[in-house]
Amino acid sequence: MLSPRHVGAALIVLVFAAASLAGDRDRNAQALARIAHAPLGLPSLVLSEQDAPGAARIALGRKLFFDPRLSGNGSMACVTCHVPEQAFTQTDRPTPKGEDGKSLRRNAPSLLNVAYEELLMRDGEAPSLQAQILVPLFEPHEMANPTFKGLIARLEQLPDYRGRFEKAFGAPVSVPLIGKAIASYERSLLCAQSPFD
Repeated sequence: MLSPRHVGAALIVLVFAAASLAGDRDRNAQALARIAHAPLGLPSLVLSEQDAPGAARIALGRKLFFDPRLSGNGSMACVTCHVPEQAFTQTDRPTPKGEDGKSLRRNAPSLLNVAYEELLMRDGEAPSLQAQILVPLFEPHEMANPTFKGLIARLEQLPDYRGRFEKAFGAPVSVPLIGKAIASYERSLLCAQSPFD
């Protein structure tokens, strides 16, 4: 039998979990609203059917974006270089540091309004946002995943990812779907109505 203290602790955990889920629902709803109705000053966002946003896709992309377990040694997430408080870039140093602690060769461009970008990787190297996302995942000096299979196996073993890809995309985890999920989240990073605008 559980003591009153244990029951109280369990109830507190449930309340915080419910609040977190409600917060996620609110964030997802706000993200979908920004995509459907771009902030003042931005053109409407036109997406293909395969890139259509959805709450499950955006939530999965946000989770992946903030998860350091996505890197080869578990020390680096997308957010490491694209810091929300610094306009999804890094303003405190010329270039970010990679997984090995060494400065990278390129700066981390802001991800605000990246949904409108046609030339990605500064030189147009990546044909789409979801393709661009895969570059740092496997770049040896960035997130340094040695193989596609290794990254997929790692995500398949994490209980908090079970069923998430199936819910968002109707398919199990794959490298292309990792790119699509993170791209879904990044497309929701729309910003306008600033004093500059």
